[in-house]
Amino acid sequence: NEYSAVESQTAPAVADDTSAIMGYFGTRGVVTFSDRVFGKEFIFIQEANSAWRITPEMGELKQQLRFGNYVDVGGALSVGRSVQTISPLFVMDLGLHSMPSPLINPHIPSKSGNLEGKWTELQGVGRQTNNDGTLAFAGKFGAVSLWIGRTTAGTLGDLVDAQLRVRGVLMEKLHDTPLLLVPSRR
Repeated sequence: NEYSAVESQTAPAVADDTSAIMGYFGTRGVVTFSDRVFGKEFIFIQEANSAWRITPEMGELKQQLRFGNYVDVGGALSVGRSVQTISPLFVMDLGLHSMPSPLINPHIPSKSGNLEGKWTELQGVGRQTNNDGTLAFAGKFGAVSLWIGRTTAGTLGDLVDAQLRVRGVLMEKLHDTPLLLVPSRR
């Protein structure tokens, strides 16, 4: 059997912590988050224990990356210090799918950094609202900020001193504290 070499492609970096583009990559996964956070688009997919950030440049591809959908994605792969990024050339929506099993109350911050972009469940207490529209949240896992999709400041205020169990995508390096990106209920 012979294998032909695949040339690596060069493309602009899509995140601050990415290295050179490694070439074409294809995967399937469930969209675990798709929303704008602090004025930037964030889309994540996860299959089993692997998570990828998706950075679609074309609007029609983004429309297929809806929360809870199982998708087939192929494109340029960037390997970074935290989470791998795919700039898709194609996206195929395969329909609704169950969410991956979450990491439950992992110790944050993680020493290995392997929590970045993963579907995570945390149980704790809302401590205070922050000026940036997040909720300070603490529990046995440590402390994080919660960014909750399409939530008003008034609603966040109602969550102070409340016992909560939330699921979302964990980002340890995006914010000054670890941040759990919680998808909108709508």
